Amino acid sequence: MANEYWKADEPAEIAQEYLGMHPDLVGANIAFMFKTKATKRDGQPVVGKAMKVPARYKPLMEETDTGDKGYDFILEFGADAWQELGQDTKAAWVDYCLEQCYGEEKDDGTVAWKLRKPEIVGFPVIFSRHGVGWHPGANKLRTLRLNDEPTVTEPTVREASADTDEQVEQDLSL
Repeated sequence: MANEYWKADEPAEIAQEYLGMHPDLVGANIAFMFKTKATKRDGQPVVGKAMKVPARYKPLMEETDTGDKGYDFILEFGADAWQELGQDTKAAWVDYCLEQCYGEEKDDGTVAWKLRKPEIVGFPVIFSRHGVGWHPGANKLRTLRLNDEPTVTEPTVREASADTDEQVEQDLSL
């Protein structure tokens, strides 16, 4: 059975709560989509992923809520995996996908929309053997107060790490 795609209202509503924590997305047009079945990576569902829309596809898209043509990003969620999540985890996935997206002002005043890579990618067993001090991204965890309860933090200036303007997909499995 082929995947079917449709507008994802629930993630879009959740995003409204978190967009204020992503000031570098002001002016971005973001589409939220469900697909029937989440892809899997290493046997685990990829609940959500952020994609930058290539400029060549924007003329084919419908007008957005702001009246602009086309979308800058698509946040895609696997409906089968999504329905298994609690509200806090759904919010974390939406926030995670939003964090990957950012805008960078160009010399001419326009904005180049880009994706950033996660700062932490690693194997828990390696961190258990060697700690986090050797890993540039994980080392930042030392300064964070981590807990199992969701928290709301103030927006901070974030570093961008995208190398090109071409379409990039970032996804993470549970």
